[in-house]
Amino acid sequence: MRQYVKIFKDEKNKINNNYRMNRKLSFKAFIISQIVTLLIGLIFLGGLYYILYLQNPLESPKFSFGKFGPVTKEPTTLNLDLTTPDNDTLIFQESIEFSGKTSPNSEVLISSLDNSLVTQSKSDGSFSEDFELIEGTNEIKIVVFDKSGNSKEIERTIYYSKEKL
Repeated sequence: MRQYVKIFKDEKNKINNNYRMNRKLSFKAFIISQIVTLLIGLIFLGGLYYILYLQNPLESPKFSFGKFGPVTKEPTTLNLDLTTPDNDTLIFQESIEFSGKTSPNSEVLISSLDNSLVTQSKSDGSFSEDFELIEGTNEIKIVVFDKSGNSKEIERTIYYSKEKL
């Protein structure tokens, strides 16, 4: 008899648990739960916005630089003036002289896909180096670096042909 009472109580508990699980929400309770969920999400997003953008005004999503200016700018003390060669030059020798003027004692890099060399400008800022070319189109970059790590770049396209036209 005790077994039957125990089984009966277990069945009654199962029925009560199923009733709790299958119980329908009223319309009012459903709307309130949706509004509470929406408010929690908005509070979370507002907190994220505050942490990411409002605590540090330099990283705000605004596009004006304010009194600080952009983070990177072209150095005012570093210059690069390439006197030879001109852009889009056709030559018939295997090497060409790159010469110009930059800041004194700066590193000058002359590079293409196949060749590169580094030189240092003289105390007056002048530099001059011969650069080996490959037949066809040579896209060459001339980059100058100062002691602070700033750089300035010029590109030249030189066409080298072994056959004279």
